[in-house]
Amino acid sequence: MNYRRRTTALFPGALAIGLAFAAPAAAQSVSPEAEIDALIDATATNAGAIASARAQAAGGDLLGAASALERALLNRPGSGSDDVRLYYATLLCALDDKRRAAYELGNVRDASLSGWTEARAACGDIGGSQPSTATRGDGLWGELSVGMAYDSDSYGALATEINIPTLPSLAAGGVSAVTTARLDARFGTRERSYFYAGLSFQSKDSLSGPKLDYQVGGVKLGFATRLGESADIAVGGVVRHAALFADPFVTEYGGQIALGLNSGERSRWSIAAEVVHQKYLGSVAAALRDGARYDLALVYTMTPREHASVTLGAALELKDATLRTLGYSGGRVFAAAHLPLAENGTYLGLSATVRRADYRDPVTGPDLKEWRLFARAAIGLPLGDSGLFVEPAVSYSARTYNAASLLRDYHSFGAELRLVYRFGN
Repeated sequence: MNYRRRTTALFPGALAIGLAFAAPAAAQSVSPEAEIDALIDATATNAGAIASARAQAAGGDLLGAASALERALLNRPGSGSDDVRLYYATLLCALDDKRRAAYELGNVRDASLSGWTEARAACGDIGGSQPSTATRGDGLWGELSVGMAYDSDSYGALATEINIPTLPSLAAGGVSAVTTARLDARFGTRERSYFYAGLSFQSKDSLSGPKLDYQVGGVKLGFATRLGESADIAVGGVVRHAALFADPFVTEYGGQIALGLNSGERSRWSIAAEVVHQKYLGSVAAALRDGARYDLALVYTMTPREHASVTLGAALELKDATLRTLGYSGGRVFAAAHLPLAENGTYLGLSATVRRADYRDPVTGPDLKEWRLFARAAIGLPLGDSGLFVEPAVSYSARTYNAASLLRDYHSFGAELRLVYRFGN
């Protein structure tokens, strides 16, 4: 639709909404300026725009309702207006404009919106499935952060100690600079398939205390397609690299496959498998860890309300190594939640992982079993509407070993303050 046609289409809607407000206002002798102000206030938010459009639609003015929502989308075109776009598509279907409705539905990214039931009822086949990881349009989204972190035991984060009761622990606190990045993209999107790519990076560099320097980065690339109306599959490759104290430590490369199933408008199951080969660098001793790593995870995600998400998962792990005793079998359970606390975007972020590794038994010497725990809680405070947040957080990390291992347990409390930038959806 060109600009002139769009403006023409908007005018009847704006006029109709104005008349809707003018009728009760006339009895109260409200000025035209006040009527316009009331109209602007009513449609300044997504909820207000939808409520006004529903009132018009209930009165039989479907074209006016659709035009009002189109105006709201022109003012707020991003993914934050998915609920407006979804109802707009529903009205387009009611107006028998299925082509434009299909386009709008293809650009709704939030699978948790309750309006999908109404959209499917109005649109039939073209509204038959809310978006999954296989139905969003092309785009780029992600998160960048910089900040400072304190760890009560910076030494133990990267080193293990022999547990000699007569010797004190080397544990010592320190402050570090932290940087993280996560970028995801979809491209070449078709009706039922797309290509995806991703980049991740994390860096921690000591500013005081024991040296705690590492960098971890990874890239992925693959192809995904939908299987039926509620399932999808993704297949791709991944490469990761880690460096310790500015020296190469390990590189791993391999493949991934994930099968997803929408179990409702607000929930999703996925099972993901990964096989990579690990190549340890820097010394002959490090190379003894070379070998394959296998990972199989089952994940459940639900969105109890808009902008909220909860993830629960469990995984099995298996590691082979050139030196047999450096291989292990084990697993982990994990959970995460993103919970809105206020309409301005303030949120609570929670995450935790518990991991167990049972290393191959040596012919002679102690057996080794390891438990790891990591938990983090953060509050995100928005800086305007730019996607910037100040995020203070606290964390706890631990590694515990069986007595026969002769290794000292590790415990560390952490505190962070980050500036986080989120963009896209």
